[in-house]
Amino acid sequence: MRSASSLRQEFLKKWLKGLQIYSGSKKEMSILERKKAIKLSADIAMASTRISTSSWSRALMARASNDATNKVLVQHVLSPEAQKLVPIKKDPKKETLDYILSLRLQVDVMRHFANATEETDHGKGYK
Repeated sequence: MRSASSLRQEFLKKWLKGLQIYSGSKKEMSILERKKAIKLSADIAMASTRISTSSWSRALMARASNDATNKVLVQHVLSPEAQKLVPIKKDPKKETLDYILSLRLQVDVMRHFANATEETDHGKGYK
């Protein structure tokens, strides 16, 4: 099992990559489109860190891949090996716990990112 620190780093790397891909595909975005981009990128990043071990992550990826724009994002975030994996049936309680822990990791990384951004902005004199 990987450490929480390595999972956080992997999530952050994939989340930022997803945001770059999504924002690069659109010149201007409304607030709702930005919200969707942040949520979708975070979900895909979270699921891709757990893709080989959980059914929920595979379901999230499959649902995201239904839309052509989202499919491109999923393909760029996932490694080619992870895209070929066959779903595994797991204990529902373990799946739920894994999902909850992944959500907690997602919130933790986003909170640290927001705090770092806020500190950077204050250092530049932004309010």
